Amino acid sequence: MKNKYLHYTTLAILGIIFLFSLYRIYDYYRPDGNDEVVSIKREGIGKTAGSDSDSDSDAFVWPEKDPNNSYLETLKSLNPDIVGWIEIPGTQIDYPVVETDNNYYYMTHDVLGERSRNGAVFVDYRTDFITSDKVIIYGHGMKNGNMFHDINYLLDKGTFDSIENIILSLPGKTEKYKILGVGTVDPLEYEELFLPNGYTPDRILSTIANLGGHTREDTGGGRYMLIITCYVKNNDIRIPVLAREITE
Repeated sequence: MKNKYLHYTTLAILGIIFLFSLYRIYDYYRPDGNDEVVSIKREGIGKTAGSDSDSDSDAFVWPEKDPNNSYLETLKSLNPDIVGWIEIPGTQIDYPVVETDNNYYYMTHDVLGERSRNGAVFVDYRTDFITSDKVIIYGHGMKNGNMFHDINYLLDKGTFDSIENIILSLPGKTEKYKILGVGTVDPLEYEELFLPNGYTPDRILSTIANLGGHTREDTGGGRYMLIITCYVKNNDIRIPVLAREITE
């Protein structure tokens, strides 16, 4: 009788462990608010320009046919913190960008403000997505392939050579950037290099090169963008990506 009780107890414990494992897997890969907003953008949103009648409520503007990025106004109705969109052609990176008054909320919340291990792509609150001449953007590099995961691929020289640009969509305009450098750094050792007041593009490029990263010549242009994300092989290491706006 005792052995039988022990047997059933063991089965129950194993069952609980199995169900908990399934939940953890589901939670890791389940869609979140980021996916919802990406779907809205891809489907095309916003009324056709000049259409203000109720009969036109189902008329949509596809973002690629919307040079003023008016779809961003519709996204802001979902969350006023949405300030733009970032895309890296040749990767799966295609996400809304949010901005708030701190650097921790969107580490644990998606673009719609729901708790999510994916977080969201967000701007350093000490810089401004639209007006700063040196903007800083953060996002997790998730092992499930989400967010800035694909930046890890740029550490391969062949991939770095084939992927050169980043696209930022802002209200009223679109900016194209040239990727100047990518590498891996210890954030504790180089923390001051990536703070807004210590953010010097030349120093970042030289540091990336000295640490074995990949760089391109900075031939001039507009403002700079610095992306910082996680290295999927070691969460204690960061990947900085420096890019500069193409103005020609």
